[in-house]
Amino acid sequence: MSELNCFIDESGLTNYLPHSPFYVVTFVFHDQSNSIHNQIAHLEHNLLYNNQGLKRIHTRPMIRNSKPYEEMPLNDRRYLISQLFMFAKKSRINYRYILIDRRKARSVDELKKCIERELSAFIDEKTALFQAYDSVIVSYDNGQKMLSQIVTQTFESKLSNSERRHVDPVIYREYRLAQIADLFCSLELTAARYEHNMVGRKEDAFFKSKRDFTKNYLKPLRKMLI
Repeated sequence: MSELNCFIDESGLTNYLPHSPFYVVTFVFHDQSNSIHNQIAHLEHNLLYNNQGLKRIHTRPMIRNSKPYEEMPLNDRRYLISQLFMFAKKSRINYRYILIDRRKARSVDELKKCIERELSAFIDEKTALFQAYDSVIVSYDNGQKMLSQIVTQTFESKLSNSERRHVDPVIYREYRLAQIADLFCSLELTAARYEHNMVGRKEDAFFKSKRDFTKNYLKPLRKMLI
């Protein structure tokens, strides 16, 4: 039985605030027939070997040097992000992202319509790919009720082979592929902030420069777009 797994994460607020003008959703896809056991084992070994055996890695606060990582040295934070990103590159996964400029969709209703439209168009575009699988398993930790409803309704209305899988949020955040969805959200958000000259001081210090960010993260990331 062929199975395509989809892990979802989001970055942004449902209510518009001027200091948080972007809303990002990422969908990370993994063909279950492509085993990533060796890649996971390699990642876990590297993290433990370097005394960074964290089960949960929340990338946005790690990049911004905020709780619970405010005491973690910069080089350790960079190491964790780089190892997670390297794991993603070696795991033959793909992703898609939705980026909403909240300055053009300020109300919750406008945001909802934008996400629904973008997700619906994406599924329509890739219908043949999705239908090639016996099942498409969609996982999300229900971090935002609005997004959870959109995801469930859109996938179920568009794909007869889709299945929404409910996972306990604590367990979900320990899945490495869920952490990849979180990482890709953070990277796409940083890309948008660099593009609009809104990147923060700590964010820029983490990546060293826009040029380094583009070379080391954004270009390799975009090669995984589906």
